[in-house]
Order: sequence, then C-alpha cells, then structure tokens
Amino acid sequence: MLNGSWARVKYIGPNDLFPLHKRTIDGCTSTVRHIRSILRLDFCEKQYLNICRAVSFEK
Repeated sequence: MLNGSWARVKYIGPNDLFPLHKRTIDGCTSTVRHIRSILRLDFCEKQYLNICRAVSFEK
C-alpha cells in the first residue's frame, strides 16, 4: 500500500510540506512525526526537522 511512498516524501520540498501547517514549529514537528510513523526512518526526523527550522523562521 505504501510501496514507493518514501520516494515521494523524500523529494518533497518545504513549500509542499508546510503550507497547511502555517510554517510553525508545532505544525512542523507533527508533520515530521507523521512522516516517521509512516516510514519508520530516522533520516526523516533529521532531514525534515532541518527544513522545518529553516522554513519556520522565514517570514
């Protein structure tokens, strides 16, 4: 069911990932947790948390 989903998530950009969460830290971390719960991959937390921090502090 989730076959190949990791590839799409891996290449998703901050603009695709965070508009629904209004680029807040809370929205970002919940998104990262959601991705991790689906993928069970540690790189997601590190990779997307970095994107999250960068995006969150941009106005």
